[in-house]
Amino acid sequence: MYHARGGAHRLARSLVSGGVFTSIELAGDALGVRARAVRFADELRGEVEAIRDAVAAAAPKRVLAAEWLDPVYCGGHWMPEMISLAGGVDPFGTPHEPSHPLTWETIAAADPDVIVLMPCGFHAPEVVARYREVSHAPQFRALRAVRQRNVFAVDATSFYSRPGPRLVEGARTLARILHPTRIAGSAAPCSVFKLEHDGHFAPWPSTAVG
Repeated sequence: MYHARGGAHRLARSLVSGGVFTSIELAGDALGVRARAVRFADELRGEVEAIRDAVAAAAPKRVLAAEWLDPVYCGGHWMPEMISLAGGVDPFGTPHEPSHPLTWETIAAADPDVIVLMPCGFHAPEVVARYREVSHAPQFRALRAVRQRNVFAVDATSFYSRPGPRLVEGARTLARILHPTRIAGSAAPCSVFKLEHDGHFAPWPSTAVG
């Protein structure tokens, strides 16, 4: 993402309020292809509005987006906005602010409906392999989302960890996880796994949140 001009880094931190799209246009200016950049940014804005419209009437779900597993970090920067766009509520993170560690008491008090594991820099199969880093904790196993098997491992590297165009697809995937009957299509292969009743993860969507 374009960082050469003052403020561009800050703009890149925001998805829903348009910062990512403005950064694309700034990059187009710098590269002499502004018209192409504006068209692309406008397409992405349209996709964001389509996601928002699709879940507008759905009851919001409380979401823990775990950007690290041991200790558990909440989602930061653009993640709270992405959760809101996808029809969720983030009780832990603050838009445009860094992620930070959470206590088990804080997590238990919110008792999220859905937990999305997205440790920064890892693809979904790698997240599944790291699940024991958090699942060993009895406080984690006591959470509603874990007991109801509404725990998902996602491809953080491709769709959540970096402020670029693929955040839009990440938001669409979150919306499918939270409200699967309202978003058409399916996630990219091997980009989402869901915790099953036998305690193992399976590629999703083979099952869905109700």
